[in-house]
Amino acid sequence: MYNKAIILVEDMCLMLTNKLLIQLGMTTPNRPMHDVFNQELRRETQYDSEALKETVLRNVPFLNEQQK
Repeated sequence: MYNKAIILVEDMCLMLTNKLLIQLGMTTPNRPMHDVFNQELRRETQYDSEALKETVLRNVPFLNEQQK
């Protein structure tokens, strides 16, 4: 139970500050590092791809040749 609570706290720290608990001088949970990587990867890919596509299509015409 204690480890699960620490994992939840670390997950929130990652989400808010992009830092692990150890980087903040706190006790770290006991979990494999690949779990941290997978969570970071999942966080990085949580975006609305349709909204991104619309933004790109709308704004690309405003770029100059060097920016394209």
